[in-house]
Amino acid sequence: MSLFSKGTTEEQKKGRVPSRVEERAAPIGEYGNAYGVLRAPIVTEKAHALATKNQYVFRISADATKASVARAVEKTYGVTTQSVRIINLPRRKRSVGRSHGYRSGVRKAVVHVREGQSIALFQGASAE
Repeated sequence: MSLFSKGTTEEQKKGRVPSRVEERAAPIGEYGNAYGVLRAPIVTEKAHALATKNQYVFRISADATKASVARAVEKTYGVTTQSVRIINLPRRKRSVGRSHGYRSGVRKAVVHVREGQSIALFQGASAE
C-alpha cells in the first residue's frame, strides 16, 4: 500500500464522502456550538442603521467561518441568512503614561437576513 494511494477509501466504499465544508465547519447540535461562534451582538448607531436594511452585526470567535456564522444565526434566531461578511479589526497600541500595551482586536460579522425577516433583539433600540 502506497502512502499517496489513489484507490478507494473506507468512506467511499460506504457511499458517503463528506464535503470540504462539512470537514471545516464544526457541527452544531441543538444549540451546540452556536453560542461558541457568536460572542455578542454589536448595538451601535451604525449597526442600528444597518438593521433597517436587514443586516445585523455580531462579535464572533476568532476561528469562526462564514458558514458556521450563518448556521449559528439561523439556529439561534430562526431566520434565513443571505450572506455573511467578516471583518477583522487588528489590535491597537495604547499607552498610558509610561505603560504601553495593546487593545485587543475584534472579529465582526455582518449578516444579511432575507427580506421580510428580522431579529427581535435589534428592534427595541430606537434613537431618541
